[in-house]
Amino acid sequence: MQDQNKAPSGACDFMQLAQHAFAQARANLERARVLTEMGETYLENARLAEHSALQTLDSPVLGIKPPHARQ
Repeated sequence: MQDQNKAPSGACDFMQLAQHAFAQARANLERARVLTEMGETYLENARLAEHSALQTLDSPVLGIKPPHARQ
C-alpha cells in the first residue's frame, strides 16, 4: 500500500523537475536569442565602421595635397 502512495509523489516530483528543466531551457534559449541578436548587431556595426573607414581613406582630404604635389 505504501508503494502505491509513493508512486504519485514520485510522479509529481518528476513532473516538477521536468517543468523546472523546461523553464530553464526556455530561459537559456531566450538568453541565446538575445546574445545572438546582440552579436549580429555588433558585426553589422563593425562592417559599417570598416566600410566607412575604407571610404574615408579612399576619399581625398580637402586642403591637403599629395606629397608629390607639395614641392
